Amino acid sequence: MSSNSFWRNFRLSRFSWTKNPILPLYNFPVRRSMGSSAPTGRLSLSQRVKDLTKKYGWWALGVYLGISAIDFGISFAFVRTLGTEKIGYIEQSVVGSLRRFFNWEPNEVPSPDEPQTYHSSIWTEMVVAYGIHKALIVARLPITAAIVPPLVKRFRGRNMRLR
Repeated sequence: MSSNSFWRNFRLSRFSWTKNPILPLYNFPVRRSMGSSAPTGRLSLSQRVKDLTKKYGWWALGVYLGISAIDFGISFAFVRTLGTEKIGYIEQSVVGSLRRFFNWEPNEVPSPDEPQTYHSSIWTEMVVAYGIHKALIVARLPITAAIVPPLVKRFRGRNMRLR
């Protein structure tokens, strides 16, 4: 080994710990900044949402909130029309189980000869509709990503001030 290559290798490796320090518990170098290297593959859903928000700002948020309001209204109407009696039955069984568990007396005892109907409260219906609404996030985000760029392009074409 020549002395010239020895000193070159020594110089390159001498201060390598300042760039990529190796912590005592780990045997791999730790990066100081994640922003220096961009991912080469497809971006994840959260990365695409961040990019959309950086690029279009308040427009992306406004469109997403508008779609969310429409989505929640449709979910609530769906629950209200199709599932009131089933939700009422589940609600009454849960409340009855809690009353038996805590030894609370029910306010009214239904007579055994009349058929029992179940009515759910508006709050229970809203909770079920909110659950459906949250499950539909997989549809809201792509719809927002599809609507925002053409919408902003149209408004920018009309020389409107956008932020």
